[in-house]
Amino acid sequence: MGGRITEREFTRRMDEAFGILHMEPDPFEDNPELERCDDPALWTREILGLDFWEKQAEIAASFRDNPVTAVRSCHAAGKSCLGAALTLWTTQTKDPAVVITTAPTDRQVREILWGEIHKLHARARTKLKGRLLVQALRVSPDVYAFGFTAPETASEKFQGFHAARIYIIVDESSRVSDEIFEAIDGISTGEVHVLLIGNPTRTSGRFYDAFHDPAVVKFGISVFDTPNFTAYGITEDDIVSGAWADKYDGSKDIPGLVTPDWAARMYEIHGLDSPFYRARVRAEFPLQEDDTLMSIDDVTACMDLEVEEINEPADVVVDVARYGSDQTVIGVVRSISLRIAKALHGRDTMHVAGETKRVFDDTENARGIRIDSIGVGAGVADRLIEQKLPVVEMVASEKSSEPDKFLNKRAEWWWTAADRVKAHTVKLPRNEYLARDLTTIKYPSIPRA
Repeated sequence: MGGRITEREFTRRMDEAFGILHMEPDPFEDNPELERCDDPALWTREILGLDFWEKQAEIAASFRDNPVTAVRSCHAAGKSCLGAALTLWTTQTKDPAVVITTAPTDRQVREILWGEIHKLHARARTKLKGRLLVQALRVSPDVYAFGFTAPETASEKFQGFHAARIYIIVDESSRVSDEIFEAIDGISTGEVHVLLIGNPTRTSGRFYDAFHDPAVVKFGISVFDTPNFTAYGITEDDIVSGAWADKYDGSKDIPGLVTPDWAARMYEIHGLDSPFYRARVRAEFPLQEDDTLMSIDDVTACMDLEVEEINEPADVVVDVARYGSDQTVIGVVRSISLRIAKALHGRDTMHVAGETKRVFDDTENARGIRIDSIGVGAGVADRLIEQKLPVVEMVASEKSSEPDKFLNKRAEWWWTAADRVKAHTVKLPRNEYLARDLTTIKYPSIPRA
């Protein structure tokens, strides 16, 4: 019996009908073959609405077809997005399949790679299979993905995986330890596909060795290969000459990918042959010289460290450069970290003294101000002492506290700092000028005793 319906019910039914008419069609209904799609680029485009650009599609196909694929990548080339898309494609189209993702730090696994997985999962044009957790996706007992950190002590996490088909994605591979790679070797039974991807910051280790292994399929992605450069026809010559600025207006940019203005800034700061420019712009391994005090890999690792903020005694440190292109830098040092509080250009000594006092007053548990009091720094030190602040004058030419090991205080300070950077026991700020300065110091300029 039909009967009459209320106006409210009629409106509700009409809204529901129009909603169905305007819904995007389910890709699986239009093309059921997508559920078993063996083309990761096609699946990603149709299901996630994400178009791989040329090299991403080539790398995805290689990951599908080959035991080991290695990719040396520039800065912000979409490598984590690629790894995330491949994780979803694998878990949705393969059965059985175990996907293991790893990186040197928990932040890189949890926030970057699995953060991308969550974003892509949310934008899928249809409901994807499985239950998505913070660092896991469980589809069935035979199909699942996990994210692990990869410190040297965590190789046992990789034991116990002996599925018929294993996919392994190693992000920031240059800094993953040999112990982890040995653990990966131990689970590489049956059908295994490994993707090694990262910035080429280190001229040793398994990632570096992969590019000298004829059995490995290799790719390189420089900034000049990425869409935000190719769309405008921007080359390295344009970056050097400045012609890039006339070609680039940002109208064709893909958000999140490296841009020409960033590459131009890296060229201005570091120069063409610096390790940072080679690794992050050209995606080439650095020409690491034997007499470099601190390597790009160690400096980068310290910049990526995650440390818990502890309210322990702090020193304000000041490196004074009055005029010219150099910066006056005011930092805050605690036992495990360095933070840059101020970077000043072209300021006189009175202004620097005032800014230093402000940083000292604003720093919790500050105990002293350490300043190079030779040369222009002397004026800043004198003004701070006049204000009755706890100044410690640092004189680089003074005798070392260990004269049998170090020629003078300068050598002692630099070698002690280098030891901590090499051991990755100090958190450094992500600062390109600091990176440039630390990776260009040579042994002969900092002699031992």
